[in-house]
Amino acid sequence: MQRQKTVAKWLAIILLCTVAVGAYIMYDALYVGSNGGGQASASTDEIPDNPHPDDETPEPDDTPFYTTLPREAQTVSGVTVRHAGGEGDEEVLGAVFSADNAIVFFNSSSDEYDCRGAGMYRAVFTGDNLTDVTRFSDAGTLADVKLTAEGITALVRVGDECRLHLFATDGTPRGEAKFPSFTQAKIYLAGSTSQVFYTDAQGLRAAVVKQGLDVEISPYFYSPERLSLEDVYLVGSRYLLFAQTDDNDTVVLSFEQNRGFNLLKRFEKTAFMQSVPMAGEDGAAFAFLGETSDGGTLAVLATDCSEIARTTLSPLGNAVIFSDGVSLTLVRCGVTETYCRHLDLIASRTNALLFDDLLFVRNSSEGRLFAATRTEGFSVFAEDARGDMTERLFVPATDVSALCATVSAQEVFIAFSTAACGGYCYQNFGGKDAFLLSFPPLAETA
Repeated sequence: MQRQKTVAKWLAIILLCTVAVGAYIMYDALYVGSNGGGQASASTDEIPDNPHPDDETPEPDDTPFYTTLPREAQTVSGVTVRHAGGEGDEEVLGAVFSADNAIVFFNSSSDEYDCRGAGMYRAVFTGDNLTDVTRFSDAGTLADVKLTAEGITALVRVGDECRLHLFATDGTPRGEAKFPSFTQAKIYLAGSTSQVFYTDAQGLRAAVVKQGLDVEISPYFYSPERLSLEDVYLVGSRYLLFAQTDDNDTVVLSFEQNRGFNLLKRFEKTAFMQSVPMAGEDGAAFAFLGETSDGGTLAVLATDCSEIARTTLSPLGNAVIFSDGVSLTLVRCGVTETYCRHLDLIASRTNALLFDDLLFVRNSSEGRLFAATRTEGFSVFAEDARGDMTERLFVPATDVSALCATVSAQEVFIAFSTAACGGYCYQNFGGKDAFLLSFPPLAETA
């Protein structure tokens, strides 16, 4: 009997050990093994790197997004709005307007949407569409761009290197050539050639760009003082150049291919504001508007720069002049004055215009308009049917750069860049974009 009890006791002990061993094996397989391959004491207080491997957060997609062209314009409050740009900044440098296209040139720092890396671009707008945006140079300075006999000629400076770029009127690149180094340059179309006036370390110089982008540099230069070129006119076989000196004088120079530069006129301590050509029975002339410390100067000059008339104006503040050939119109905030060729006052009437710094002036047989900064934006003023200048457009953008414009009897085009992202500029991709707005010169009346 005692022997049976002993056997039963050992059987119980063996059974309990078997259960304990089995429980440990299950524990190791089901719990410890799933958290570190059996290292229970080292892993029980650690948080796994990815407790939910099936719920991984996707990595952000850094692939640039490029838009598909052509892209249609939008209409905002009767204004057709086109734009080009990317997620960075675009700075409009200039624009050319032809019968079929508007081509806007700009520097870009973008690598998305319409642009594919930093550089200088040209955007082609055909009708109501943006049809092409192409990089053609490293970012730099566009000294001038004009519609010439061969197409569209652009003078570009990148660092110390200056080049001529030639485009067809649809924006297609046609060629390029090296140009002498310059700090400033202006192109004037003269028949089948282009006359270029530019400044360098020696002073004011001249060159002719012939067909095939053949550059012929004049041996003559003007060096008595540093100049900033303002306006260029061709009168017969010679050019008249309005420029401002570092001493705040306005000078008028002549240039002839076989005689070089000649100083014709100096307005001392008179900052250049504007010049316009005049034509009439008494021959061609030029009106000049300048600002002095105590007011302003309005003068009419013959083509040899002799004074036909000159008058002193009360403090100008801000002003703009227009000419119809016979008379001269001076527009200031609050008053519009009309003068004859000899600067006798013909008429004076009040206006309701308020504007600050002048941005551009367009005066042609098709219409007149100008743009100027105002508080919180800029305004475009256009001539109405009665001959009065009225505000045609206000754009709430204070960081505007390089406004370019053209006006006809049917439509006004203005190109500019801004970081504004509301109103007319609601399509902005980011940073500054290049915008092209168009609208009828006069608002529709009921």
